[in-house]
Amino acid sequence: MTGGGSDQSLKLLYNTLSKKGHNVDIITVNSDKNNCDSVEPIEYQVPRNRIKEIKRTKNILQKHESYDLYHIFNPGLLVGAGLYKSIGDNPVVGRLNTYNLFCTNISKMDDSCHRDCKTIDKISHDDVKDIKKFVKFPEYLSRTHIIPHIVNNVDLLFAQSPSVKKIYKANGYSNIITIPNFCDPNFPPNRKSSDVRNTNNQPTKFLYVGRLEKQKGIDTLLSAFEQAGTKSKLTIVGDGRMKAKVKSYADSRSNVSYHGWIDHADLFSYYNQSDVFVHPGEWPDPCPRTILESLQCQTPCLVSNVGAPPWMAGDAGTTYRPGDPVDLAETITALSKNDYRLNQLESNTEARVDFFSKDNILPQVIENYNRCV
Repeated sequence: MTGGGSDQSLKLLYNTLSKKGHNVDIITVNSDKNNCDSVEPIEYQVPRNRIKEIKRTKNILQKHESYDLYHIFNPGLLVGAGLYKSIGDNPVVGRLNTYNLFCTNISKMDDSCHRDCKTIDKISHDDVKDIKKFVKFPEYLSRTHIIPHIVNNVDLLFAQSPSVKKIYKANGYSNIITIPNFCDPNFPPNRKSSDVRNTNNQPTKFLYVGRLEKQKGIDTLLSAFEQAGTKSKLTIVGDGRMKAKVKSYADSRSNVSYHGWIDHADLFSYYNQSDVFVHPGEWPDPCPRTILESLQCQTPCLVSNVGAPPWMAGDAGTTYRPGDPVDLAETITALSKNDYRLNQLESNTEARVDFFSKDNILPQVIENYNRCV
């Protein structure tokens, strides 16, 4: 539990189920990285060796069979859970929030390569030296031909979005339904008057929140703002390997500001002061929590047309072609000149928040738990 978006979702589910009277425990398998400020987990230290990790996961589940159901939050642990199901009786559900069960390099994943991820693709995309690829050849084969069959022993898999479900089904996985993250009812706090957006005669304010990595579309975003002119402003919040490039770009432009990493508790003011949240990802992002947070702050979304973001934003957002800075620049310019459109998108955020609310999503979770028990 490292404190990232996935762990926020885990803690939110844990706290919500606990408050409803369910007896919930969290088991972690890498205690060195735990950041558990409000949760006391059952801690294990599992070897980083893949074979040992799978066996250890299976053994941990066997040890804790007093529980009625296991919910595996890390897809990488589903192989061990699938092996457990070949000998154990307890129901197991899994969460599909990334693609590491079959993808060897998510940074190279685009909007099409996953549709037919052959063993040769796994080898060529893996970012290791050739000699190590030779050693890992059995792993590449197993990811294509064996692991899907093992994981399919699990009772039910919760895909975070329809796109995740479609991608996993295309790679041999079954027993999948779509159950996304739900909004944190405590985010944001009550909006302060100083945070309320004022667009009268002001440049349209765009916001990016997230890791500064290539697959997140940072190059596309910067290139688009180079073309979009000065009638719009961009605020970038986050950290990552492209930090130096982003900072240099922001320092050279009056309409771009970079704020580095911001504590999650302070993010709401950035959403509230922005007119549009932009999510320029170039890979099929499973279910980014930043879009939920943006919608909760009544900030409409501009997203690349790949993965879950278009589905999440719905009619509270607009899309552009992924990896196309010209199309993104044109969309930025169009939104900056159209207050009516921005107001329309903003008015649609409430319905999207209702769709992803705890009251809508949690009953689906519990209903499907009960299906498996």
